[in-house]
Amino acid sequence: MDRDLLILNRLPQEIRNNCHNNPKCPRRILSEIARKKQYRSMLSRYLNEIISRLQPRRLA
Repeated sequence: MDRDLLILNRLPQEIRNNCHNNPKCPRRILSEIARKKQYRSMLSRYLNEIISRLQPRRLA
């Protein structure tokens, strides 16, 4: 668990700032994003996650 908290320091500043304002993104997802090697891949994964959470859920 401590390792997951430490890995969050690798997140770009924009993502960290956004997470402070929008606590809906789970820590598990943020740690997955932080494990990416490139800034561009971190940002695109984060944006995809946020967009998927903003879209209304369809009931079957």
